[in-house]
Amino acid sequence: MDIQVTKLIGHVTLVAAILFAFDVHTGICITDKRIHTAVQYVLNKYLNPHQIKGQHAYILKFTQEECNTLNDNVLEGVLEHDTATKVAKALQNGDVYEGTRMVIAKPKDNKNYMEHAEYRLLNPIKANQKSAVQKLLDKQPVNGCVIFYSLISPCVNKCLNTENRREIMRYMNVFDDIGNNYKVFVYKLIYNVVKQLQKEQVWNSWKKLNQKMPLYRCDLRDCFQCFPRGDYTVFDNNVCMKDF
Repeated sequence: MDIQVTKLIGHVTLVAAILFAFDVHTGICITDKRIHTAVQYVLNKYLNPHQIKGQHAYILKFTQEECNTLNDNVLEGVLEHDTATKVAKALQNGDVYEGTRMVIAKPKDNKNYMEHAEYRLLNPIKANQKSAVQKLLDKQPVNGCVIFYSLISPCVNKCLNTENRREIMRYMNVFDDIGNNYKVFVYKLIYNVVKQLQKEQVWNSWKKLNQKMPLYRCDLRDCFQCFPRGDYTVFDNNVCMKDF
C-alpha cells in the first residue's frame, strides 16, 4: 500500500510539474498592468516633458523575459539608448523616430492627404525598403513581445479599410511570427470621425484588427481587453466603446 501511495504521489508531482512548465511557457506575458506600466512610462518620459501633444503612435519591443517582468526599472534599461531628446527632435522635425527598441511617429500633412501615424510606422517609404517596424523587429534581441500604441483608435474609413491605398491591415502581417499572447494593439481615445459611423460598423472593423493583434484600451488608471476570450457579441457596455 505504501509503495502504491508513493507511486501515486510521484505521478501527481510529475503531472503538476508538467502543468506548471506548460503554464509558464504559454501564459499571457503581457498583462493589463504591464501594458499600463509601459504606456505611462512613455507618457512620462518622452511625451509630457517635451510637450508632445496630439495623435501619435509607437511600437515597443521587448524580450520575453522583459515582458514577464515589465516595470519601470526594466523599461528604463530597455529604452536607455532611446533618449527623450532624440525622440523629441525626430518628432519635432516631422520624422519617424527609429530607435533600438522603439519606433514612434506623428501624422504627416502631405498637403493633398494626411499620412496617419500608424501608417507611417508600417509603410515602407519605397517598395524595395523595409518599414520602420520591420527594421525594429529584425534587430537583436529576438522579439519576445510588442506593444503597438496609438493615442487615437485607428480610423475605419482609411486605416482599417482594406480598399483604401493607405490602409494598415495588409502590413499587420509583420507581427504574424509573434503569438497573440505576446502582442497587443492599444489605444486611448476613439477617433472623432468614427463616431459618425454606426457602432456595429466600427465594432466589425475592430474585430478584424483584433484577429491580427489583440485590441486593448487604456485610460489613466488601467488597460482593458476589448474582446476578452474572443467574445465579439456585446459592444453596448464594452469599455472600449465608452464615449462613442
